[in-house]
Order: sequence, then C-alpha cells, then structure tokens
Amino acid sequence: MRTYLAKRLLMLGPLLVGVSILTFLMLRVAPADAAVAQAGLGATPERVEQLRAEMGLDRPYFPISFRSSVPFVVFNRDDQYTDWLFDALRGDLGTSFVYDAPVSEEIADRLPVTVELLLLSSLFTVLFGVPAGVLSALRQNSPADWLVRSVGVFGISIPGFWLGILFLLFPAIWWGWAPPAVYEPIWRDPVDNLQMFLLPAIALAAASAATVMRLTRSAMLDVMHHDFVRTAQAKGLRRRQVVIGHALKNALIPVVTFVGIQTVALISGAVAIELVFNLDGIGSLLFAGVFARDYPLVQGLVLFIAVVVMGMNLAVDLLYGWLDPRIRYA
Repeated sequence: MRTYLAKRLLMLGPLLVGVSILTFLMLRVAPADAAVAQAGLGATPERVEQLRAEMGLDRPYFPISFRSSVPFVVFNRDDQYTDWLFDALRGDLGTSFVYDAPVSEEIADRLPVTVELLLLSSLFTVLFGVPAGVLSALRQNSPADWLVRSVGVFGISIPGFWLGILFLLFPAIWWGWAPPAVYEPIWRDPVDNLQMFLLPAIALAAASAATVMRLTRSAMLDVMHHDFVRTAQAKGLRRRQVVIGHALKNALIPVVTFVGIQTVALISGAVAIELVFNLDGIGSLLFAGVFARDYPLVQGLVLFIAVVVMGMNLAVDLLYGWLDPRIRYA
C-alpha cells in the first residue's frame, strides 16, 4: 500500500505541471488578452501596451521560444510561466487582475459555497440513486422497476441548469417564493442555508443520481446471480442481510468508480448552477475569470480543481480495497 501511494503521489507532480502548461498556453492564445479586457474596447493602443507592461504580459511566455529564423531556439531568462510556477510552488497563486486581491484568498472566500453544494449534490446522488437502483433490481420488470427506470431516463435527459431554472420559476410563480440571496453558513442559520442550497443541489445531482441508479441496478442484477449470494441464501440468512451484507457491497464497486469520476462533472456543472442560482462559489468565480481574461485567477482555479480531482481519484482507489478485500495494491 505504501509503495502504491508513493507511486501515485509521484505521478501528481508531472500531471499538475502538464495541466498548468496547457491552461497557461490556452489562455494566452485565446482571442484578446487581459490588457484589452481591462482597458476596454475604446482604449488606445498605447494604453493597452502600458497595461501589458504593468501586468507583465509583454514578457515571453515560456523559458524556451522557437523562431522560424536563426537562432531557431531562444532561451529566455525572464518569462511568465517560470515566475508563476515558482510562486505557485510557494503557495502564491498571484494577484487577480479583476479583484485586485490574492487568488488564494478569493478561492478561500468562495470555497465554502461550492464545497457545500458539491457535498449536498453527492449526498443526494447516493441517497436517491443507490436505493432506487437496489429497489429496481429486486423488483425486476415490476411496475416499481419501470417507474424507477423511467424517472432515471428523465433525470439523465434534462440538463441541470434547465432544471434549476424550473426550480426557480415555478415556486416564484405559484407561491411567490425564492431562495435566499445572501449566503449564510449552516452553523449560523441552518434554515436559510438549506433553503438556499436544497434546490441547486437537487438540480446538480439529478443526472448523477439517475446514472447511479442505472449502474446500481445493473450491478445488483449481476451480483445476485453469483455463487456467494446463493450460498448466503442457502444458509438461511434474511433477505436484508443477503442484499446489504453480501450483494450490495460488491455491487457498489462500479458505483464508487462513477461517483469519483463524477467529481469533474459536478464541478463543471456547478458553474452553470451557481450562475442560475446566483451563488458566489468557485464556479461563478471561474466564469468571471475566464470572461475577464483574468489569467492568475483562472490558472489558480484550474490548478486547485486539478488537485481536488486527483485527490478524489486516489481516494476512490483506496476505497476499492475496503469494498472488495480481494483487491490489493502492490
């Protein structure tokens, strides 16, 4: 186990560097740049160049540049990427062009909103998806099975942001109710907090819960025909013990894999959901950074999200060993 963990941790460094290089390059080659976004479309070229110099955008991108003429390769001492990378290794993600504040502080301020949204969405995904999948498998081809499968297809087919718009529109029209607009931590005001996050979390979790239901149903149908399940039934164990203690634990392996991978989809879906419900989280911050060409903000956010996703994948791998004792890591 320790050897496996060491190998995975050693892989994180090159992966994060690769992500940072791609993010850095894609931001620079996109149309317009941060200086134009800050100066405005009516700014003079002199003002744009002045801003580029103040932001450090007039320097070479990378320590190595390639040219079509002699010399074909140029080594740059003062480049943008190397300075940003060394600062990031020290924990300094730079200063936001738009908010004029450290990127790490902006992430820390918005992080609680997104974390709560993702935790509630993951909770609803498991609470709705797994029991529905088990029920559908145990009642195969029954009316309950058809109902659960129909709801699952409905949940997969509807985009989360559109479902979120419906959640805002219908309560406002029918009952004149709208969720609170000001974020309150759950330990300060649990009622307002849950009113604010309940509908966004359900909208974000709808597609994931439907997919988890389908995966759980398929896995349960397969596991219930294995010999160890028949043996447990032959011993006279109660049906609940057979389903929960033997079948479900083995059927959860593909579900855990999906939930871990779904972290990326939930984070990307949180961008639209936070915009629809006016939540000041990481998703809305990332959207604002991309729209304003805020290079340090977008680079810091992408790097942070990459670390979270890689950490989730590692946690999923470690959870395999608990769900199935036959799995061992060298």
